[in-house]
Amino acid sequence: MINVRPRLGNRSRTVEDEATHTRILAIVLQAGQSMTLTLHRSLAAGRWQELTLVEQLANIGSEVGRALRATSAGNESRAAAALDRALELFDLTLADERWHRRRREIARAREVVTRRFFTDDGGDDESLDRYFLEFAAASRRAPARPADTRRRVRGAPEIDVARVRRFCRDRIPVHVRDRIRLDVDVSGRAITIVERRAPWAPEIGPEWTSMPIARLRLHATDGTWALFWSDSNNVWHRDSLEPTPQIHRLLARVADDPSNRYWG
Repeated sequence: MINVRPRLGNRSRTVEDEATHTRILAIVLQAGQSMTLTLHRSLAAGRWQELTLVEQLANIGSEVGRALRATSAGNESRAAAALDRALELFDLTLADERWHRRRREIARAREVVTRRFFTDDGGDDESLDRYFLEFAAASRRAPARPADTRRRVRGAPEIDVARVRRFCRDRIPVHVRDRIRLDVDVSGRAITIVERRAPWAPEIGPEWTSMPIARLRLHATDGTWALFWSDSNNVWHRDSLEPTPQIHRLLARVADDPSNRYWG
């Protein structure tokens, strides 16, 4: 355990050093291959690998939510049991070879959860709960899966779609969402961010106007995302930012908009 309770007389440290991150991840993965899981034996036997990443994180979020509610109610034993289940599911997800490109962000999420429960300055419960709620909502929206998802070729990963939806939701303040919003259109391996505005005058009619802001396109061969911007003729152009498997880097580019191509 990296973060321990300071009130027990132990120092609490975060894991920001790259080499330390790598060592911890290697230890977790090695343990995931050899450990005997007592809380989720059937999942460890193979059922967990039948779930998508979004479904796995939604299940983890359920346990984290139970731990948060039990902590608020002062039920430490129930909180500890829920936290143990959540961390065990995190380890199963880290050991899932399908998510080898995403292990860093999964390990980071695990660190945030452990910091919440094992340090005195663990962060905001509402933000943590909202983070996992996105995956629960995405898993409910997902279509029915075939029996063997490991052989299925999918479009845009649900975890990335959920991240874009969260970006769009957080971008628009609550008090103006009756006049402007950002929607997400998903088609195959492409995710398009669309700005929609309410009619500014009654004579225009009830229809909201739409304007494309950005498009993120997944390369099927290497799993990287490329970013595109739209000109005044709705023609898409490739952004100069190099493709990356980390979609949050592209969303940061859209948010910063150094060339005034997305919001200008």
